[in-house]
Amino acid sequence: MTSRDLTRFPDAVHVYDGVDAVTAETIAPGILSIDYGGSPLDILHRPRGADTTLVIFHTALPPRVTTYPVFSGLALAGDLSVNVVSVSDPVLSRSPDLKLGWFAGADSQPLQRDLPRVLDQIFAAQGCRNIIFFGASGGGFAAMYYSRRFPGSLAIPVNPQVVLKDYNDEALLAYARAAFGARDLDEARRLVRDNVAGDLRPVYDGELSNTVAYMQNTKDSHHLYRHLTHFLRAVSDRDRIHLLLDDWGQGHVPPPRWVLRAVLRECIASEGRWATALDSLGFVRGPSPAFPVDVREGRALVPGIPGDLEQANR
Repeated sequence: MTSRDLTRFPDAVHVYDGVDAVTAETIAPGILSIDYGGSPLDILHRPRGADTTLVIFHTALPPRVTTYPVFSGLALAGDLSVNVVSVSDPVLSRSPDLKLGWFAGADSQPLQRDLPRVLDQIFAAQGCRNIIFFGASGGGFAAMYYSRRFPGSLAIPVNPQVVLKDYNDEALLAYARAAFGARDLDEARRLVRDNVAGDLRPVYDGELSNTVAYMQNTKDSHHLYRHLTHFLRAVSDRDRIHLLLDDWGQGHVPPPRWVLRAVLRECIASEGRWATALDSLGFVRGPSPAFPVDVREGRALVPGIPGDLEQANR
């Protein structure tokens, strides 16, 4: 069971009476705690005077995590020259047993509408020029969704869900019960379909103005077949889709930390020249829908991250 605890963080807490109260002029370093539909929307804001901002979305809460807000990715950002914005999903406050909400919102918390407004103000306060959205699994869904709202930005999803109804039934029902009062799985699917953008395929329909650096474990069968391949079949503008495939372990296993650090470091250093950085990292640009399966089954090869970058980031 989870409960709220801000004492774990050394950062100053700045309280806002609603989303509209968050303006560039009022934003300061620390935790932005926004009264949002009866519960807090907590965002950790650590500006470093950099040109690039990294927005991080956490994955599902593991059993060992018993408190929120959850600000993930801080160690990963480490000493990188980047402003850090880590968002905690406000839906977690609705049920002590809820572990995953995809940052999709709830009945009194239309987060997919409101979070871009808050982020706009944070970016204005920072004066940043380049924006990277990062997340794994459920956080990867959020990274892809919110990046689409910011032209010129980069999304780095790791083993993401793409279609919420195609993921775990138990997780979907738990979310829809907490967010919309669903009573069973059929109602959960209907409420998610009617109230949030729970399918990234139509979100990514048409010409793209953002870039996606999609990282997928080839041994994660569910996410490779049910999410990645379905996504590639639906996207017509694949020139802005870059794919890094590798065997990181059996199941829903993320890449080693050094791989994530290498990707972040090169993308940050590129100063918004995303395609150049991703090419240097061994991402495949514009992959066909069949490509991930061909790689998994040994019919195609991928370059992988160059050895010099591996050594520099281990």
